[in-house]
Order: sequence, then structure tokens, then C-alpha cells
Amino acid sequence: MTLRELKESGWLADENLAEARQWLCQDREEEKRLPWIARFSLGLGAWFAGIFMIAFLVLLLDDGRVEDGVGYLAVGLVILAIGIAVIRLRKNIFLDQLALVLSFAGYGMASIGAEEMWPGYSEFHGALVLSLLLCPLVYWLSGHVVLRFMSVGWSWFAFLGFAFSDESLGIYLAGLSVGLAFVVVALSGRIRMRRWRPALLSTLFGLFTAMWVMSVETHGYRDPFFREAYPAIGTVMVLGFSCLLWWLERGSGTKSTLAVAVFALVAGTIGYFGGPGVGVALGLMAVAHARRDPWLSSIAVIALTGFLILFYYYLGVSLMTKSLSLMATGAATLVLCAVVTKNGKNPKPSTEPAA
Repeated sequence: MTLRELKESGWLADENLAEARQWLCQDREEEKRLPWIARFSLGLGAWFAGIFMIAFLVLLLDDGRVEDGVGYLAVGLVILAIGIAVIRLRKNIFLDQLALVLSFAGYGMASIGAEEMWPGYSEFHGALVLSLLLCPLVYWLSGHVVLRFMSVGWSWFAFLGFAFSDESLGIYLAGLSVGLAFVVVALSGRIRMRRWRPALLSTLFGLFTAMWVMSVETHGYRDPFFREAYPAIGTVMVLGFSCLLWWLERGSGTKSTLAVAVFALVAGTIGYFGGPGVGVALGLMAVAHARRDPWLSSIAVIALTGFLILFYYYLGVSLMTKSLSLMATGAATLVLCAVVTKNGKNPKPSTEPAA
């Protein structure tokens, strides 16, 4: 039946007619959206093209003898503004990809200029300041999922480069704590997931990248900074996900709280003794299971597989210790899974999927 027939038959009131039309139009717009794999390929291809565009512009400006960073910064901001303007047209796929190429190249050129303009040309200081200023503007002005993901991801890239070059545990831990706090707030259902989903996925990617670099450097004994940093960072990250898990399972009884505490203890121990990435991936997996979120579970499984391989081949811990740690972690995860599944017979949480 049409809306007019529903109205004539008395099934649809006049005050609800506009809301019904808006709901139908919204569903039609959702159907026009590309699948996630198409959006991923669109963004990835555009970023590769953006790298070549950055190289071309750098060679072009160097040939024109632009020695300071003002020229790079100005060109980058202009290209970024053009990219945002084009992406707001939303006419077809070609314009979308062209806008992503321009936006990526604009970010890169502006970051190069900010680096050269920074006093003393310190590594990633200028790029970090610029990305933190541009990120909220691009996030709100663009309204595009891929560009929003890129704006937050560029900030994480600049921060990690700055933290690794500066080798300051305080800065490194503060930045990761801010990212962890945002993840906790987002997955606890306190914010609107549809708007903040790109920032959440980009932040998770940044956190896992930091854990990966830390694990590789620590396990290879190449940098003492990471060997000193991972116990504190691994513990803080695991406790953050454990608190989020407790929040999602609150009111489920004493057994659930006890299971969360055991999980936090075991995962925190393995994070402290050499596997911070393993602990974080396990925490995300438990949170995804509590939220009944298959996409988040897929991300956690992929991350856990990689970090388990790194931890298992870590020569700084004996094979017996690694085996016992992994067995204890698996046992704690099974107990927690059983408790959450038993409580999961209740209605599903009202939180939106994270991906």
C-alpha cells in the first residue's frame, strides 16, 4: 500500500506522514551507498595516487626554488580546500576519488611546509600541530567517511612519528591514553556512533600501530626506550578495555564482575611481561563479544593473530613462560565468554555497531 492509501484507510495519521516519507527517503539514500569494500578500495587507490601527486608537487616546487615551507603550506591548504569542495558535490565515484587524491596530497604538502617552518626543523612537531588544527575542520566540513578516517589517521601518524623521535614516555603514554579514553567513550554507547565511527576505527588503527611498533622494537632489542615503555603502556591499555568491559556487563551479577577481574588480571599480566598488543587485542575481542559486534570482533581477531605471532617469537621470554601465559589467557577468555554468553540471553545492548 502507498502512503496515500494508508492515510485514507486511517492507518497513518497526518502528523506522521512527513516522518514516514523522510524515513523512506533515508532508506533509499542508504541503498545508494557503496559497500564497505568498494569504499575501502576507493580510499586506498586515492591515497596511492596522492603519494605520487605529493612527489610531483615537491619536485615542481623545488625546481621553482621554493626554499622555505610557506610555499608548501600554502599549496597544500589550497589543494585540501579544493578537495573538500569537490567531495561535497557528491556527483559520482570519479569526483569522490579525485577529491580524496586532492585531500591526501593537500595534507601531505601542508605537513611538509609546517615541518620546514617549525623552529629548528624538529621531527614531526610542525606536522603534529598542523594536523591537530586541521583534523576537526576537515572532519566536520567534509562529511565523508573516508576523508574523516584520513583526517584522524593523519593526526595519529604525526603523533606516533613525534613520540618515536622524541622518545618521551610521558608524551607517548599521554597520547595513547587520550586515544584509549575516546575508544572507551565511543564503545560504551555514550556518543552517536554513526558520526564518530570513522574516528573510532582510525583511533583503533593508531593504537594497534603503536602496539605493533613497540612490540617489534622491543622483541628485536633495538631500542631500550620501548623496553622501558611497554610494561606501563601495556598495563594501562588492558585496564582501559577491562573497565569498558565491566561497564558493558554492569548489573549482570557477581560472577560477571569476577570474570572481568580475572580477565583483567591475566591480560594485564601478559601485557606487562612482553605482550602489550596481545592484551589490547584480547580486551577489544571481549568488548566486541559483549557488544555483539561482528565487525569489531573481526578487527580484534586479525590484530590478535598478528600480536600472538610476535609474542610467541619474542626471545626475551622463555618458551615455558609464554606457553603458560597464553594458556592462562585462553582459559580466562573462555570463562569470560561463557559468562557473557549466559548473560547474552537477555535482549541485545542498545549500542550501535562500531563498524
